Amino acid sequence: MPPPGDPAPTHTFSTTGTTIASGTTSTTGPASAPSAAIAPLAAVAPSAPSWISNTTPVSKSTTLTWGLPANGGSPITSFTVTNSSGATVCTVTSVPVGQSQFSCLASNLATGVNYFYVVATNAVVMTHRGSTTTRRYATAEDYFATLDGQKAATARAIFAAITEKVKGLELVTARNQPMLRAESGYVFGLSAATNHLTLNPFSAAVMTEFAERLHGYRCG
Repeated sequence: MPPPGDPAPTHTFSTTGTTIASGTTSTTGPASAPSAAIAPLAAVAPSAPSWISNTTPVSKSTTLTWGLPANGGSPITSFTVTNSSGATVCTVTSVPVGQSQFSCLASNLATGVNYFYVVATNAVVMTHRGSTTTRRYATAEDYFATLDGQKAATARAIFAAITEKVKGLELVTARNQPMLRAESGYVFGLSAATNHLTLNPFSAAVMTEFAERLHGYRCG
């Protein structure tokens, strides 16, 4: 890999042909003219794991297992597992060539629903919230600007209503969507799909409190 700021090296190639007559005599023709200069593709951040699963929690611990993601053109060197607040839960620092799945133990789980995110690092960059290689929106307004009028107005109204009622929350972007963050970590997120908005309260207690109001709805 060239030093930062240096141009990527380029390569050319030529071909030759060999003709075999009567099974014994061979003639090699002249080499072709060199090809146009070809620059190798620059390595990028690794992809997300192809799958992730966990065992049934025992004594506030669970084993997380995931599949090897695409490495972005540079070998993956480690994995870091974080929780919804961004704290590191466990790490894998040995990534042998040919190994297709990895595991680590997540301990001290909080009561209720726990969310985990597996982050891959290669020799070039790390994919994680806030990485300049994966971040598409610098602010929540940048995200809202990509939505159609009704979705944007509804999303802004939702965040305004929450921040009006609960003081001290910070509107940020994480995982390429707007989120509200308290000192303890992320507490609410929103993402837009074609025909709906997805609301993500980072607490099982919210679902419990609104259970009666949600009666009759189904997950799909």
